[in-house]
Parts: sequence; C-alpha cells; structure tokens
Amino acid sequence: MIDFEVTDDGIAWIVMNRPEKMNALDTPDMNAFVDALNQVRTNPSIRVAIMIGAGDKAFCAGMDWNVINEPDMPWVRYYDVPDGLLMDMKPYFKGIDVWKPVIAAVNGHALGLGAHMVVGADIRIASSNATIAFHEVHYGDTANGGGISRLARQIPFVHAMDLLLTGRRVGAEDMERMGLVNEVVAPEALRARAEEIARYIVEHADPMAVQITKRTLITGLDVGQSQSMLLEAVYTEMLHNKHSGDEHFLFDYGSRFRRPPSPEPSA
Repeated sequence: MIDFEVTDDGIAWIVMNRPEKMNALDTPDMNAFVDALNQVRTNPSIRVAIMIGAGDKAFCAGMDWNVINEPDMPWVRYYDVPDGLLMDMKPYFKGIDVWKPVIAAVNGHALGLGAHMVVGADIRIASSNATIAFHEVHYGDTANGGGISRLARQIPFVHAMDLLLTGRRVGAEDMERMGLVNEVVAPEALRARAEEIARYIVEHADPMAVQITKRTLITGLDVGQSQSMLLEAVYTEMLHNKHSGDEHFLFDYGSRFRRPPSPEPSA
C-alpha cells in the first residue's frame, strides 16, 4: 500500500508500505502512487514531496511480479504504446511532469521500478545500507522506465554504461561516488535528513521560483545551451510577471540580501 500524508507546512510524504514484500508494488499500489504524484502536482498547499520505503530493508524492490497474472496488470495502464513507444509509465516518473521538488530517501534496496523512482527524484539521500540496480538486462528487457535516458544525463557516461549493461547492484558508497545521490547518512538519520532539506526549501524558497527553476533546468536538457538560456529568460519573465501584482515582492527580495547597518562606533 501507499501511505500519503501532508504536513501542516506543506511537506508530502509518499511511503511505499509493503515491507513484507520489500516494498515491491502491485497494481493497486502503483495506481495509488500515481494518485499521490497527482496530488503533489495539483495541491497548492504541497511544497515538497519525500518518497521513502517502510522499514529499513528496502526503498522499493520494484514491481511485484505476481501482478503479471492479473487481468488489470500495470502494462494496461502504464504501457500506453503510441506509435510503438512506451511513454505512459507514470510510476517511473515517465509521462508525468511534477515541477515541485521531489526528494528520494533511499533506505535499503532500490531495484527496477525503485531505481527509476530514485533517478526521477531531484534530491536523493541514501542510507548507508542502500543499494540500487537497473537489472532489466538480466530479464531480456531494457531500463525503459526512463533509466537509460536519465542516467546518461545525470552521471558520467562510463558509470551509466556500467549500471545499464551489467545490471549489477551497487551500494551506497558507489552511489555517492557515481553521483547518483547527494549524500549518504546513517539509516537512523535518513528520515530526519530528508525532512531537514524539505523544510529548508519550504522556509527559504519562493514556491513559484522553485517550480520555474526546476522546469527551466529539465526542459533545458532537451536543447542546446543557447536555447536553454533563452528558456531561462522566458521562464524567468513569466515568474516576474506572476509576481508583478505583489508590490512588496522586490522589496522583500532585496531585503533578504541587504546587509544590516554597521553599528555606530563607540565614542
């Protein structure tokens, strides 16, 4: 099952809660996960989302393969095939845009679907017992949930090829070395560290500026540098137009960076 909770200060917790199955997701779980993502997208009171697995053994061990025999198996909903391309795979963060920050708190194994969730997140904190594997090649498949496209853009080429061609599982130390995660913490500190980062964004960052920044960066990955700079200017202009009705915006913005007056020298 998926537990979904929103705190009073706008932090959404998405918890994969099937520890007896290593948090592998079945069809209802994947439907609920997508519903949670849509809540994050559309609920204006939500500022940041954190994904985590229940227990301390797994973030998400992938898809529960028992669903293959279900009449409403996930491919019916998520493997929409326009012109022969697998595009609508929302649990993999493929075919859905979430412009609010998403933090992955990786506690334990992130395999298959779980690995794709990690690379679909913006900020990633791993516990020291975390592992990750894009092991689809072991089963005659490819990491088509976005892993191939994202890894080549997020980490060095040789590391991406290592993970995708071998399908091997790597631990938290290698995840940090390859650039897959921002930092590694002790398992007992993981949840608090993820929440600390989320709360910093909530308390210090303008919500519209955060979403525009994320959208500009991700959209800019599809074009060259000059076009990306043009997108940067266009999206920033949109943000400023959005703020134009707030007469205190520029003053408040400037006051954040204005140095306090120096104390008068003593006589």
